[in-house]
Amino acid sequence: MNSLIVNKYMLKQEISTFENGTVLYLAEDISKGVSYFIKAFKGGQNGDAAKLRDSFYAEAKKLAHLNHTNILQTIDFFEEEGVFYLVQEHFGAYRLDEIINHHGGSKELPTLHVIKQLLKALSFAHSRGIIHRGVSATNVFVAKNGLVKLDGFGASSHMPTEAGSSANFFAAAGYMSPEQIVNPKAIDNRSDIYSVGMLMYQMLTGEPPREAGSTIIQLMRQMEEDISDIREKLPELDQELAGIIHRALSRSPDHRFQSSDEFSAALERCQHRDKLAREAEHKAAEGRRRLRKFVLRGVSAFATLMLLSWGGWYFFFAERIETVLRLQGSNTIGAKLAPALVEEFLKRKGAHKTRREPGAKEEEIRIVGSMGGTKAWAVEIKSHGSGTAYEGLEKSLCDIGMSSRPIKKEECDKLSAQGDFTSYGSEHVIGLDGLAVVVNVANPLAAASKETIARIFAGEISSWKDIGGSDKPIELYARDDKSGTFDTFKSLVLDKKSLGSGAKRYEDSSRLSSDVAGDPNGIGFIGLPYIKSSKALAIAAGESGGAIYPNAFTVAREEYPLSRRLYMYVPPKTANPLAREFMEFVLSDDGQEIVEKNSFVSLAVRAETPILPDNTPQEFKNMVDGAERLSLSIRFRPDTISFDNRSRRDFDRLIHSLERKDLQGRKVMLFGFSDSSEGKKSKETSEQWAKLVGGELTSRGVKPSVAMGMGSVMQLVEGGSMNGKIRNNRVEVWLSRR
Repeated sequence: MNSLIVNKYMLKQEISTFENGTVLYLAEDISKGVSYFIKAFKGGQNGDAAKLRDSFYAEAKKLAHLNHTNILQTIDFFEEEGVFYLVQEHFGAYRLDEIINHHGGSKELPTLHVIKQLLKALSFAHSRGIIHRGVSATNVFVAKNGLVKLDGFGASSHMPTEAGSSANFFAAAGYMSPEQIVNPKAIDNRSDIYSVGMLMYQMLTGEPPREAGSTIIQLMRQMEEDISDIREKLPELDQELAGIIHRALSRSPDHRFQSSDEFSAALERCQHRDKLAREAEHKAAEGRRRLRKFVLRGVSAFATLMLLSWGGWYFFFAERIETVLRLQGSNTIGAKLAPALVEEFLKRKGAHKTRREPGAKEEEIRIVGSMGGTKAWAVEIKSHGSGTAYEGLEKSLCDIGMSSRPIKKEECDKLSAQGDFTSYGSEHVIGLDGLAVVVNVANPLAAASKETIARIFAGEISSWKDIGGSDKPIELYARDDKSGTFDTFKSLVLDKKSLGSGAKRYEDSSRLSSDVAGDPNGIGFIGLPYIKSSKALAIAAGESGGAIYPNAFTVAREEYPLSRRLYMYVPPKTANPLAREFMEFVLSDDGQEIVEKNSFVSLAVRAETPILPDNTPQEFKNMVDGAERLSLSIRFRPDTISFDNRSRRDFDRLIHSLERKDLQGRKVMLFGFSDSSEGKKSKETSEQWAKLVGGELTSRGVKPSVAMGMGSVMQLVEGGSMNGKIRNNRVEVWLSRR
């Protein structure tokens, strides 16, 4: 998300959304530069807003007074435009459910360490008449130094006579006491004690006491079934400790510990029983077991202190995270596509779980894959624009550069010591995108030429009236200078013109699209996946050419005038083998499915019967009548007869696609086209293109039925320029009807 300011806080990153609609943000106090967590949830409707507002402020004031080391501190609270905000301290830690999911059951010492701190937090809250009502592994946080903090009071800190939060009710169903299920209004602090007992059971065994099921099934079991003795799962667990858990989990509140302090005191007694009696009882036990019991019982407070101070706590819980891969560059690729590709890649390398962690700066994240035990692999993704891809590769700050434009000559020259970055093994087209020119849905403009768009963004056309609209000023929205999207727009549209000085600049495409959608006078340019609620215009390559809307097929053929390739670059002499493994995955069928799922156009071969433009020669119409065109076109490196890197890989995709059931038995027809700059040689040149492609296919076992040159007809863009040569010099692949 792009930064949003509310009150005196900048909402920098959306961390998660809860079932009740509450959104958790990472935020920063603008004046102090201090980070906080902010929870935001909408107010009531149908006349309930005033009641909810009063309840919110009353509850928030209580939370502000819950000043305790083991409670996530509430710093501030306010309302803005019907949304309530709760500001809490920023606490860098692991969530307990993540720790349990990763490590399974824990040893007794770290379990008791966590539980005793939770009981201290609850004792403090209970002494002030506040019942938590929703203690669960999702709102307990454990720092690497062992400090534990309890969150979740904000959704459920009501007095016993008030109704509990229904959203919290269902979220914590597996931890609820029987009396809370029957009558949530009539509970006391002993209900929280039951929840802590459930949590303690889960920490020690790695799983809840009962099998997972629907919320209703869980609630029925809580009311009707006793929890079985934990020693059925952990037969070696100390009998006294098992008895403490059993008492905390009694279905009758009267049979539980009557306070958090009583619960905590029982745990302390268990840890500090007589040393000699303990040693006599377990004299025959093996050395490792005796040492574990020695530490568990806390025979030496000094030993426990040293265990923690030497990093013992970190040994129990923290992962050994190794950064194995670094990606840097385009925000278009890095915002959503790259994380999705990395997550699946890590799973294929053995990660049983992945998570996303915010990086040091906005537009930076780290994907962490748990590889078993305490081993974890991390992949860094920094998305500050295509230009930073080449800077990162030059300074060895990344293993893979992400770019939404091809590498420039001057960039290639700077990197020449590492090899040729335009080579087949270094430059990889991973998918396709189109620059969409977007306006507000109410804007009557439906199509425009590239020249008109260029004049608009250069500020030469400043009123919608000048192009048939209302007498309103045109508001320009553009990506920032480091963006590959902006580089592509300059190359494909602005050419030698400069962007208008009044344009609003964005690092985030989503925010740009959203702002254009909300501005009746706005116009902007973005990647195809970000069109969302704005309206895309059809674009014509020239003033006289037909306008083409951006869609998967027009972009895949690279005929939509503002289509573009998405690139990843790997150093030719890379020392990181995972970089090449990752690229193989991205270019595979499975990787391309992820490209498609993230709203980009994959390199998969499609067949379609296109609508031919008005300037199509009759001879060509007759030859392709009833035929289907494939979504790839074979293209060449500028001013050479060599296939470009995408096309070299497209041959393999083409051969593979012809084995599909829907395409088997179809004859392949090749039609070459050349740029108008070829002049009288255009027919000869286009014939040469077609024969080159035909020879390559024949060598792979597929002999085309037609390999014909069409000359410089059906130009996609105006000829003569480098862009014209790249796009117009092509070989189209068609399949005859059966």
